[in-house]
Amino acid sequence: MIDLEHIIQEAGGRGLNGDDYIRATEFLRAWHGGDTNQSGVFETEREVIRLATMGRCKAEARLVQTGRGHWLAGYSFDSPTYGGGGPASVWSRVAYETRDEAVKEIAAELADRFQGLVDDISSTVTEPMKRDAAKMVCLLKAVVQPPAPKAMQLSLF
Repeated sequence: MIDLEHIIQEAGGRGLNGDDYIRATEFLRAWHGGDTNQSGVFETEREVIRLATMGRCKAEARLVQTGRGHWLAGYSFDSPTYGGGGPASVWSRVAYETRDEAVKEIAAELADRFQGLVDDISSTVTEPMKRDAAKMVCLLKAVVQPPAPKAMQLSLF
């Protein structure tokens, strides 16, 4: 994982408005290399990966490989009671050296979000939702740490 905060600070930092924001976004676009819109969201060669689906829950990773060769990631998640996400952007806090690293990090982050549903004690989260969320946690953790292949019995005759 590559921490990008020092690059963002070099661009002018966070919380900018107007022309300062546009200049900072252009600096970051040039630093990363790639086609983005005015907000710094990559417009081309994005990859959306469905990480897990269970009932009315889903989790996706949104990846882009920059001109520098590293990977930026966004995500999308939905459940019956909440959801969220965002695209890969020049304003991302971290970059990844490999696609696999990006996918695993996003899966881990989304597993934590769905674990929050499992642990929720409010009346808005029903038991069936919690069961689906618990299954999502398992599916996402399997992306992070795939199960070892099962041993196969070889037959000589």
